[in-house]
Amino acid sequence: MPSEWLALPYEPWHATCDTLHAHTQVLGKLAATLAPPEPQLQHAALRLSARGWETLALPAPDRSGAFVVALDLRTHEVVVEHNDGRTRRIPMAPDRPVGEVTRSVLAAVRELVGPVRFNPTPQETPWTIPLDEDDEHATYDPVQVAATQLQPLEGVDVGNARAEVRLERAGDTEQLEVEMDDLPPPAAGTFYELWLLSDDGEPVSVAAMKDPEPSVSTTIAVPAGTDTDAYRVVDVSVQHEGAGPAHSGESILRGTLTT
Repeated sequence: MPSEWLALPYEPWHATCDTLHAHTQVLGKLAATLAPPEPQLQHAALRLSARGWETLALPAPDRSGAFVVALDLRTHEVVVEHNDGRTRRIPMAPDRPVGEVTRSVLAAVRELVGPVRFNPTPQETPWTIPLDEDDEHATYDPVQVAATQLQPLEGVDVGNARAEVRLERAGDTEQLEVEMDDLPPPAAGTFYELWLLSDDGEPVSVAAMKDPEPSVSTTIAVPAGTDTDAYRVVDVSVQHEGAGPAHSGESILRGTLTT
């Protein structure tokens, strides 16, 4: 299966995107102010990590060492970490305004390493509200940034099939946006079924696909009562007609929803 970027349509999550954009500007401004200057403002560039975005190690203004500021998209917090082990965490959810988060981040930085001042006007954005006064951008929906590309299990031949699944929130319900292409037809007497699995493999059936087309584009509600923080593995299995509702154990595609 080819490795490709996940589709991430702008419209469904643009409000969360703008809020995240503002939070990244706070990190960039801290880095631009404190890091040793490099050409083309490379010292202000954020680094991708397994948890999200973060600054390089920045020199502490009080000369107590170094610290890092990160946007942790797994726990949905801004994390301020000193090299001596002290840490402060500022929640970005549920729907906290940019101004409130910015003030809390600067207070945490001041507590760990001393005060830092920068121009709070955002750069290259369609809005000019200072970051520490911005109560307009207050949408942060963690679910809207969770997605996975399903991969075939070892030894399973699914040809050129590809599948992407996004977990999104619509009001008080959660739903899976499912896109599948070139899915081979199931053998006679079998059908495909979509599941969510917990970390220990406990399955929750999402939908049986008894008459699948080679290409599928659909929205499926997450079963009521399913904790999607605990059930983050998306699984497609081959089920046998008349064998009962339990997972067959014959998985063909799988992926883990990540932010």
